[in-house]
Amino acid sequence: MTKLTALCLALFFGFQMFAQDSLNMKKMGELSGLGVDYNDIWGYRKGTKEFGVIGSNSAINIVDVTDCGNPVLAHQWVDGSSVIWRDFKEYGDYIYAVCDGGACNEGLQVINKNTYAQSQSLSDFRSAHNIFLEKKSGRLYVAGSNTNSHGLWIYDVKTDPGNPILLKNLNFRDVQNDQSGNYYVHDLYVLNDTAYCSHGYVGYRIWDITDVNNVSLVGELDDSNGYNHSSWRHATEPYMYVAEEVPIGKPIYVYDISDIENPFTTYSFKDPLEAPDFNNNRPHNPFVLRDRLYISYYHDGIQVYDISDPELPDRIAYYDTYPDNNGNGYSGYEGSWGVYPYLPSGCILAADITYGLNTLELTITPDSDNSVPSDDIIIDNENNGIVFRTPDEEYVRITINAASKLESTILGSAPTDKIEFGNSNLNFPDSANGVIMKSPNNEYFRLGVDDAGSLELTLVSTLPSDALKLSNEDIFFANIRAGIKMKSNGGFCYIYTVGDGGVDEITSIDCD
Repeated sequence: MTKLTALCLALFFGFQMFAQDSLNMKKMGELSGLGVDYNDIWGYRKGTKEFGVIGSNSAINIVDVTDCGNPVLAHQWVDGSSVIWRDFKEYGDYIYAVCDGGACNEGLQVINKNTYAQSQSLSDFRSAHNIFLEKKSGRLYVAGSNTNSHGLWIYDVKTDPGNPILLKNLNFRDVQNDQSGNYYVHDLYVLNDTAYCSHGYVGYRIWDITDVNNVSLVGELDDSNGYNHSSWRHATEPYMYVAEEVPIGKPIYVYDISDIENPFTTYSFKDPLEAPDFNNNRPHNPFVLRDRLYISYYHDGIQVYDISDPELPDRIAYYDTYPDNNGNGYSGYEGSWGVYPYLPSGCILAADITYGLNTLELTITPDSDNSVPSDDIIIDNENNGIVFRTPDEEYVRITINAASKLESTILGSAPTDKIEFGNSNLNFPDSANGVIMKSPNNEYFRLGVDDAGSLELTLVSTLPSDALKLSNEDIFFANIRAGIKMKSNGGFCYIYTVGDGGVDEITSIDCD
């Protein structure tokens, strides 16, 4: 065997081993030591800082994740109950929390984000399984409580967020005039006062709750034998992504709800990391952000799907937060309980039952674009430029040198003075516009791309008056693989990013 062959084999098998653990996703940080049996996770941004809220068996833990690679415990509230189920949501200056199980005696807990002062109300229930907060209506929904096992407690948190106002103790048995029916709600998703409820083995029911005193059943679906656990809606299209947790091995289902009175399953899918030897991985909680579906998948960690075609999700990334089972198949309940993908920075929060908080980032191009309120951006200082963050955690500044050529410089850290594009690309939909940079010769060049996808510089003799001008700032892409989308004169579109070692990467993309 030649040395070259041996090297190729080593690289191949090394990649295969790596691919079992992650794809297009990297771990930034971890925080444990906050208890055991970690459970649900939520997050929020306050001012310039970002936080995660993660439950452990004995505590609610608020973690500062502003530095995604260095999560730091900001506050811990030990409640005296030892439980394995907690759930959180947030609104305004408050966090709302519940716990479930025989030992839970916390009711509805309200935590102030500013002072971490907390209050508890046991007047309606002592335990509950899940909560959902629809921010548009300012309603908080409590499911699976010990005092209402066949309905929802509904609160107004918009009027006085620190003091939720009870709107209705809703019992679906009363709505249906069916006192023997099973209407337990395990979890729910609410949009425009329509509640999409996962009723466990009973299946999926859709309720109109616009008027809490006049609720009606709109549609229902029960075409599988699994435990309907939780769901989330596509951001723009009429599809729900539904997890059935039990029995182990169930896929994620895609429900078509275009006719809300007659929903139906249009597709199902799963991609076990242990395949082909083991295929019975277990999904838990799905969430949607724009055209991506994020799923906490117990033993298989976090899986991410492209749902730009809503009926045919395509897995594009994953990170295995629980490597202990690798090669041993799936059994029991281990691994990632929950995921929170909504922080503006793009830092993804994952709760692992054993290993606590994992902070993650995607290493693929963001699916969000930003534009500026003008046609061009002018960088009016030859020492400033475009700064990219690379997958190998370098910061690369692109400038124009004295020879009127692009030049890259590796920086020690992110720039201080900058206009930052967080978790997004910068899009120039017109080929006549782009980033204009100043050279040491006091000349200005617009960065563009030709039809073949090569970067090109065009001399600008007269600066546009309506451009956004930066005097001493860099353009900074805070997310890995974020970059500039540009169109060529021939109408071809590309995205310009920087990869490992500062290597330019120019990829053809759709212009839509």
